[in-house]
Amino acid sequence: MGKPTTYMSLIIDKLRKENKNPSKTQIAYAISICETYLNPNNQNIQMSESIMKSKIINNLQKLENRDKFTHSDDDSHDGNDVDDGGDRAADDRAGAADDRV
Repeated sequence: MGKPTTYMSLIIDKLRKENKNPSKTQIAYAISICETYLNPNNQNIQMSESIMKSKIINNLQKLENRDKFTHSDDDSHDGNDVDDGGDRAADDRAGAADDRV
């Protein structure tokens, strides 16, 4: 019996069909967006550069390390993604991640 189909796997499959060779950064971006929108605990969804950069960095590291993604990995346990007003360290890491890909 195969693995169950999830929304995440369908979205990643669509990304791969539209872009035959997506970069790890593109895949990490898609995963980050999905984690935010599909998280049933998010009562207030906010998309900002600082929130997304930290999520993309985390997911890019998981892809590079071939770590598994699990529901408990989501870093918004309280149900809200809060913009801290600009995390310079996250901005710097995201820039470095973009340079590596």
